[in-house]
Order: sequence, then C-alpha cells, then structure tokens
Amino acid sequence: MPTLNVSTGDLAAVFPALALVVAGLAAAGAGAMLRPERRAAGAELCAYLGLAAALGAVILRLFRGGGWGPLGGFGGAVVLDDLALLLSLAVLTAAGLTVVLASDFLRTRPVPAGETYALLLLGTAGMVLLLQSAELITFFVSLEVLSLAVYALSGLLRKDPRSNEAAIKYFVIGAVATGFLIYGAALLYGATGTLSLDGMGDALRKSAGTAPLATAGLALLAVGLCFKVGAAPFHMWVPDVYEGAPTPVTAFMSVAVKASAFGAFLRVLLTAGAPERTAWGEILVGLALLTMVVGNFLAVAQRSVKRMLAYSSVAHTGYVLVAAAALRTPGPWARDAAASAVFYLFTYTFMTLGAFAFLAYAGRRGRDAEDLDDYAGLARRRPWAALGMTIFMASLAGLPPTAGFLAKFLVFRAAVAAGEIPLVLVGVLTSAVSVYYYLRVVVRMYMEPGEEAADGRVGPERPAPGAAWVVAAAAFFTVALGILPRLYVDLAYRSVQALAR
Repeated sequence: MPTLNVSTGDLAAVFPALALVVAGLAAAGAGAMLRPERRAAGAELCAYLGLAAALGAVILRLFRGGGWGPLGGFGGAVVLDDLALLLSLAVLTAAGLTVVLASDFLRTRPVPAGETYALLLLGTAGMVLLLQSAELITFFVSLEVLSLAVYALSGLLRKDPRSNEAAIKYFVIGAVATGFLIYGAALLYGATGTLSLDGMGDALRKSAGTAPLATAGLALLAVGLCFKVGAAPFHMWVPDVYEGAPTPVTAFMSVAVKASAFGAFLRVLLTAGAPERTAWGEILVGLALLTMVVGNFLAVAQRSVKRMLAYSSVAHTGYVLVAAAALRTPGPWARDAAASAVFYLFTYTFMTLGAFAFLAYAGRRGRDAEDLDDYAGLARRRPWAALGMTIFMASLAGLPPTAGFLAKFLVFRAAVAAGEIPLVLVGVLTSAVSVYYYLRVVVRMYMEPGEEAADGRVGPERPAPGAAWVVAAAAFFTVALGILPRLYVDLAYRSVQALAR
C-alpha cells in the first residue's frame, strides 16, 4: 500500500490555507460549544487569528528581502510563487474586511456566527489553494471547496426567499460549470497524458501543429471558469445571486471569487495553454467584447444599486478578459498584459468591496440602501461616507486619479501593444457608458433632497461601525493605489515574470 509522506516543505507551501482551515474549524467549534452570549465573539476571534496568520505568512514571503524562490509542495501539486502570493493577499484582505462587515450583519440577523465564519474561512482556504494549484486535481478540489462554501453563504438567511433563490440558483449554475470543467480536464489529460499544468504545456509544445483534443479541453475549461467569474454569455446568475445574497457575502464573492478564479485562469493559460495561444485567444477576444458590452449596457437600465453593481462586475470581467486576450500573441507585451490583469484584480478588490460595504452602511430601518432613491440627500446626512462612495464610483468608472483609472490604463496599453485595437476601442466606449450609471449615484447623493428635507426630519440613524471602517479602509487603498502605485505595479510584474514569455 503506498504511503503518503508529508514534509515540512509541503506544509510550508500550504501554510496560509492550512491556517485558515484550522481557524475555520475552531470558529465552528466556538459557535457550537461556547456559552450562547460568547459564541459570536469567540468565532469572530478565531476568524481574525486565522486570517492574521495567513496574511502574515503571505506578506513575509511576498515582501522578502531576496533569495526566496517559488516553493513547491506535495509532489508538484501546489506552488507558492509570486502570482499566488499577490492574489492571495487580495483574497485574504477581502476576507478580513468581510469579517469586519459581517460583525454588523450578525448582530442584527438571526444567523449562527460560528457557521458563518467557518464557511467564510474554508471558502477563503479554497481560493488560496486554487491560486496555488499546479495540477488539475488540486485545481478542481480547491474550486469545489470555495464554491460549496459560497453557495452556503449565499443562503445564510434561511427564511428570506431571495436568499434561498440565490443559493439554489448559484448551486445549479455552479454544477453546470463543474460539468464543463471536468470534461475539459478529461480532454486535456487525454491529449497530454498528464495532469500537471507544466507537463501539459511541455507535451503540447513537443507535438507537431495544434492538438484539437487539447484545444477543446482548454475551451471547456475556459467555459467553466467563465461561469465562475460571470463572463457573458455565462453571466445570467450574477444579478439574481448578488441581489439575493446577504450584502457581506455579495461583497466577498464579487471580489474574492473573481480574483482567485482569474488567477487560476491566468496560470492555466500561461502554462498548459501557452502552445495553443491562437485557438483560445480568438475565443477570449469574443468573450471580452460581449462581456464589456452586455455588462455595461444592462447596468444602465438598473434602478437597484445592488443589481447595477452586479452588472458592473460583469463589465469589469470583460476588462480583465481584454488583458487575457492580449496574451494570445507571444512577445514582450505578454508580460505587460498578464501584469495588468493581476493589478486590475488587486485594485478591483478595494473599490468594489467598498461600494458594497457602503450599501450596508447607508441602509436604514433594517435594510440595505439598494434602491437609487435611498441615495437622495445622503451627502448631507453622511458626508464622509458619501465621499467614500464617490471615490468608489469614480474608480469603477476609471476616472483619475483613482486606482481604477490606472488599472484600465495598464490593460488598454498592453492591449494596444499586442495589436488588439478593436478590443481597446470597445473598452474605451463602454467605459464612457459606465460613467453615466456610476455618476448617477453620486448625483443622487449630492444634488437631490433626501427624505429628511421632505418631512422636516433629519434621520437619527446609527450607522453600522464595522461597515464604516470597511468604507474608510477601502477608500484609502483605492486612492493610495491610484496615486502611489509603484510598489504594487512592480509586484504585479514580478508575479508574472516566470510565466509570461
């Protein structure tokens, strides 16, 4: 019987995910075994400790003094390299801000804290492992761990029909995506005889001409991942699930799932799929065009800000796909394109999570500020928070000097260098469309009278303190990444140095 030997090097390679799994189990235990009045605080403490341990390990390795290369583990099944580290930093930061946001939510809703934090931590562990996956079995298992956790989180409000619908719809669509992923993985294995991503790339490079079986496998794998990131025409679930899920969960899934799935997607394209660039490149060009147009034009018609942000998420998927499509032509610009995609995902974490946190912060009478009318006069009632939301809207629209402007500029510059001019033209035009629906929220906040002006009352509201901290932190990073981006742009380039050639 074969034995499984686990070395300290293996454990070091998966330490961030391991810390999250241990903390998740501890949170579930705290939620079940502590006295009822201490359960929420105990589970929350476990979540903070687990995230601090994982973040500490990632930051220590990412900002190392020099001399530490990629760390492989479990016979090459996982690799802890700069790409995994930088996007894990984004995922772990999003998870930390979601814990802060969830503390407000759990105080006012009949939801078990232990289960919530356990699912959040286990889902984050799946995302970190997905970013580290260097072969398809680890890739698939990690993707399913994160998916199952997010399905359950979407249905946290068991007596809310919208939450139930979101969980069921997400689960059914996720099962379809899993089918595509498994079929694609099987075809890739059949074409190359290996499950290792590097091994697949080597096998395809040695084969003469194109390999139709491998091309079909990569296409099916891409379809499965496009479901996960909400690219058109696989985006149908996005608005309903985003609207029905509790707002902290929506914030988490909108940024963390996208960062981890796209990070894994980039690794597959740049290693296993590199010899088949021409075939998958044409598919990605079509997906990027459709996703930018569908996401932006459907967002214009929304009166619900939560649904508008959902379609906005689809549109931003299109911009990242522009960078991915630019990888189809080998050359010096490939590194620019891959780095711009990584930087885009990193900055997107803060501006989108901050916007969803503002929905919770600006809510009144036990409900989040989802309707556009809820924003009338908000700048008068909550001037600093309104300034934060203005920063998020400007950044999502791509206006200077925010992080969103720089992220779009880097993507479009790399695409121009790769000769993808039609993609850039559509990207610029759809960005111009997006300015309308993002600034519509700002106009409501600053230029229309609120409810208190109509009836003479100035609402005595008590904003959620956790949401306030998340809005402030996200606004700070959205501006800082736009004004002082050098460190993170350098990290983005370093993260793809070994992959993009």
